[in-house]
Amino acid sequence: MGTNSYLKSDLKAGHYMQSWVWLEGMNLTTKTKTETITQLGGYTGGVQVILFNAAGNRILHDTIKYRYGVDGRAFGSGRREDTEVFQLPQNVAAAAATIVIAHYWDPKVDLISVAVKTAKVAWELIQLILEQQRKGEAVNAGGNPF
Repeated sequence: MGTNSYLKSDLKAGHYMQSWVWLEGMNLTTKTKTETITQLGGYTGGVQVILFNAAGNRILHDTIKYRYGVDGRAFGSGRREDTEVFQLPQNVAAAAATIVIAHYWDPKVDLISVAVKTAKVAWELIQLILEQQRKGEAVNAGGNPF
């Protein structure tokens, strides 16, 4: 069984992204839906995938990021769906225990800052959930992405 992650984001101004990421063997697959509900205002959104080992340390490897743009609905559906496959080195794939996804407005946000902040918050949340589960407490951590 591989490692997987899901993120649904409201980037505000009528712009949304959803990403599913899963690791099977050395293949890291990212499926992203990009959407705008605006009539005239399209946008460009970005996705970055960050990997962590079981100790919670970020695994250093080539940056995994994608950029997708959509036009407003007056010019089409305002939606797109993309799937990318990134081949990881064996040592990176073997060490990956947690996948963190970051969504952002690509032209307006410092990608590194967003990725680091998102990864830190996500890791802390995962640790809190695991601790509650160890104590036998019920945990509701979100939807049903897969």
